[in-house]
Amino acid sequence: MTSEHSYCPVHGKPIQAKCPNCGRLLCSDCIRFYDGKCLCENCAPAIVKEPALSAFEGGKGLLYLLLVVGVMLLLAVSLGVYGLSNLGESGLLGGANQLRMFRVGQALMELSEDIGRFPTTEEGLALLTDESAFAQGEEGEDWYGPYLPKNDPHILEDIYGQQLLYGKIPDGDYYVHSIGVDGKVDFDPARFEETRDEGDDLILLLGTGEVEGGEVELEEELVFGKPVMKGGIF
Repeated sequence: MTSEHSYCPVHGKPIQAKCPNCGRLLCSDCIRFYDGKCLCENCAPAIVKEPALSAFEGGKGLLYLLLVVGVMLLLAVSLGVYGLSNLGESGLLGGANQLRMFRVGQALMELSEDIGRFPTTEEGLALLTDESAFAQGEEGEDWYGPYLPKNDPHILEDIYGQQLLYGKIPDGDYYVHSIGVDGKVDFDPARFEETRDEGDDLILLLGTGEVEGGEVELEEELVFGKPVMKGGIF
């Protein structure tokens, strides 16, 4: 390419292409793209195309894109860390844990209506799925279980994969107990009033299970004792 054709005589910019129809040398302002070809404005009068970006301008666009992506990633990481730190005590996991316990509580109520009592603390939650869990000397004639799916190995676990606990507050209600996301037992049934607000344990109160007037005394509605996880649905 000769020196007189190194720059566009109209725009004074470096030549970047040659029109395949008329042979005109084209700078970035002269180029019109059509069907994958670089044409001049005379050969492609109806085509309106923004001038091609120079290498420098294209580089600026790429840097801008990388900057935007970087900021979005930082925001996502920050929100993710915050969300994970609170996920166990609120939101989806907290609500799912209450649902899991509520299902077990309903099954215990169905069982108590059949056999006339709640399971003893020795029989525990196993009596919901296994008739052989009856205390020695007890008969299971009115046991019509299983009251929960027997083939689900996690059905008696909380949402965090830890075994649900079952017990009775002295002179009080039976309960189902999840030790919470921290995996520590904070609740002491012998000190119910003092420990019910400690830690992140979740307690589902069922009722006393005592027989009055031929019927088992149950909670009219299952009641979650404090502490209830923040963001829970009950």
